[in-house]
Amino acid sequence: MLEINIIRKSYINKPALSDVKLSFPRGEIVGLSEGVIRFRHNGGAYGMKKLMQRLSPPGMNVKAEKAITVICLILSALWGTLYFLTNYIMERDVLFTVRGGKLVPKQGAVISEFAMTVDPGMIFGFYVTMLIIAGFTLFRLAYFYQGSKSIYLMRRLPQKGETAKRVLALPALWIAGTALIMLLFTGLMAAVYLLATPKGCLPAQPFKDVWEVFACWKLIS
Repeated sequence: MLEINIIRKSYINKPALSDVKLSFPRGEIVGLSEGVIRFRHNGGAYGMKKLMQRLSPPGMNVKAEKAITVICLILSALWGTLYFLTNYIMERDVLFTVRGGKLVPKQGAVISEFAMTVDPGMIFGFYVTMLIIAGFTLFRLAYFYQGSKSIYLMRRLPQKGETAKRVLALPALWIAGTALIMLLFTGLMAAVYLLATPKGCLPAQPFKDVWEVFACWKLIS
């Protein structure tokens, strides 16, 4: 909150400063009391909105792309969690036997490595999300040829590669963000694998060949 001290003057038949609504590109005046203007800064949201506008075709509303991306990420995380739990619980149940009415680990029982317990199917949804985001580039390119056909305006700009930037940059950032979320999600599932498995049942190298979890080509082989 930024406070600006001023000397308030009043004039006959003119509105007081507190009655005048003022707005600025990066914030708004939210109140005036005892000669102090209270200004609320909206730099974060404003800056992000301006960045997305600069990385999109002129006049394009990116809300639909944002909504689709968020929904796909949520569904991917739900699918991955269900996939992991289904496979992990099946692997974990084999480790136990019933003795005296209680579940106890079998002698010498060892769970499979993390990469064997879960396969690329766990993160399948994140790869689908990346493909959908990549498809945004086709929609963005087609947008330049619709309505006022801003493609002609872009070609007259002195900056080279401006069209390519507005078509590719934002989807590329979203794909990178999706990949990061996929890595964090995999790390979270790996932590559950370690913490929920009895220590005596863990393999010597629980994360051997862990890279195979990301081998998406196995999904179509």
